[in-house]
Amino acid sequence: MEPDLEIYRSLKVIRWFEKCGQDEPLDMEIYVDRLPILAAAVAGRESDLWADVRNEARGDLTAFLSVNHPECYGSHWNPLADYTNEKLDNEVMPGVNAALDRMDLPHLSRGVRFELGMIAIYAAYARRFKGLPDFFEKLLVVYQAGRLPCGWSEPFDAWPAGHFIVY
Repeated sequence: MEPDLEIYRSLKVIRWFEKCGQDEPLDMEIYVDRLPILAAAVAGRESDLWADVRNEARGDLTAFLSVNHPECYGSHWNPLADYTNEKLDNEVMPGVNAALDRMDLPHLSRGVRFELGMIAIYAAYARRFKGLPDFFEKLLVVYQAGRLPCGWSEPFDAWPAGHFIVY
């Protein structure tokens, strides 16, 4: 499995969180709900529901790969993750962290970092395989729109029903 180098280039140019809290139309190709209050957005990001949804999405991706493409999953995931971690830490996270610092939200860095790692890994597999669960593809759309994902619209027991809530 080769990394998708384009994903790192596209992550580097995102104008991180510049649209957060703005009351303008959400110009995204996916359906989302807006949460206009920063404190509620932070609470949503720190909620068990958001953690569960992200972990379930990761599990859906790994289950899909292990069932449908085991030859490209087991021995390839960890080297891909190692490469991704290095690229993100060196090239993307400085910009993310600066934006989070400006918002006085540096404590959100770890969660955003996890999500960006999954987006990059998803992108590598999506270059080669069709039909992957698309949570991380949609999550990228949220970040590219300058928004902060901060929740999920449905209870966890309704997964995968629902959509993103964004700040």
